[in-house]
Amino acid sequence: MQEALAKELEPKVPPALVKQNREEAQRQKDLLWRGLMAQADAASRAGEKIEPIVAVPSGTAPPGQRQTQSS
Repeated sequence: MQEALAKELEPKVPPALVKQNREEAQRQKDLLWRGLMAQADAASRAGEKIEPIVAVPSGTAPPGQRQTQSS
């Protein structure tokens, strides 16, 4: 579906805008990754256990566990 949409929009969107959007998306991804790694490093230095985030269907999370949005 995304590929079909991309092919449909490609001739309508200026290449410079596509490049700008890709660069911004990569910048945001890099910032997020660095932030997550910094949090993991801080937690490991503090001796905290890092719990994995697991998506579960709505309303089925065990008590005390975060509910995440799943698609």
